[in-house]
Amino acid sequence: MNKEILRLAIPNIISNVSVPMLSTVDTILMGHLSGLHLGAVGIGSMIFNFLYWNFGFLRMGTTGLTAQSFGRKDEKEMGVVLGRALLTAVSIGLILILIQQPFWEIGSVLMNVSPDHMNLVEQYFSIRILAAPATLALYSLMGWYFGMQNALYPLWITIFLNLVNIILSALLVLHFGMEVKGVAFGTLIAQYLGVIFAIVLLFHKYPALLKQIVFKAILVKSEFFAFFKLNKDIFIRTLCLSFVFAFFYSQSSKSGELVLASSVILLQFLNWMSYGIDGFAFAAESLTGKYFGSGNDRMLDKTIWHSFYWGGAMGLLFTFIFWL
Repeated sequence: MNKEILRLAIPNIISNVSVPMLSTVDTILMGHLSGLHLGAVGIGSMIFNFLYWNFGFLRMGTTGLTAQSFGRKDEKEMGVVLGRALLTAVSIGLILILIQQPFWEIGSVLMNVSPDHMNLVEQYFSIRILAAPATLALYSLMGWYFGMQNALYPLWITIFLNLVNIILSALLVLHFGMEVKGVAFGTLIAQYLGVIFAIVLLFHKYPALLKQIVFKAILVKSEFFAFFKLNKDIFIRTLCLSFVFAFFYSQSSKSGELVLASSVILLQFLNWMSYGIDGFAFAAESLTGKYFGSGNDRMLDKTIWHSFYWGGAMGLLFTFIFWL
């Protein structure tokens, strides 16, 4: 069981760690310009984290449903889950673009964006919001790969996406002098290139399975409602977590440019820890779904307990590192 957990968790941890690496690079790029730029990107990023984290069910829910279909060896359902998740993700992404103005106004009020930061944060927001369909589609694709017990493809996708993002952001900021806009455009372009790469891998690995996708089955109303009902608790949990981070940034913003810039840097440490531990969370989602789908209660219980031990051990390890 430990080998099976580590087979999925280790690639996830490596790919997850590259995510805070990206935000760390953005922090460095903006920090070398000024505290004002650093704070602006920190606030802008938090607005998007708050927005996108609440749709985390597109990854987690897709992983669970796909893993159950994988456990039952139901190929048709595996394809339908992917189609339904992608349709939901792209639809939500397009809606977010259409109603971006109210989101910006609400976000700027909740985050206590100061007049000094307002123009820079709005520039960042107006560009990055255009990546919404790609970002949410990637949630669905990554979740589906995890459910298929394939941790290697999400690793490749994440590394590819973040490398492209880092290179583009550095080029646009340092060479073209685009400042905040450069970081935003780097993320925007990288997200869409990441989706293209994920779809290329999809057609390379699962061409036969994709042929079984029936569009009519994707649009079955009762199944759509079941999908959202399943993810209700995940949504509430994520919403609460997002509010905690949003409150932290909001209060930091009230305290001035220096406190906000310092908070952005300190939260990078928390990101490294949470993304690392998430590797075991992703493995747990994949394996519990598989064994639940196959009706193997003994292995299901074993997976839950072993995942708990590994997650706890990682938490203690990071606590020790931070203490040092």
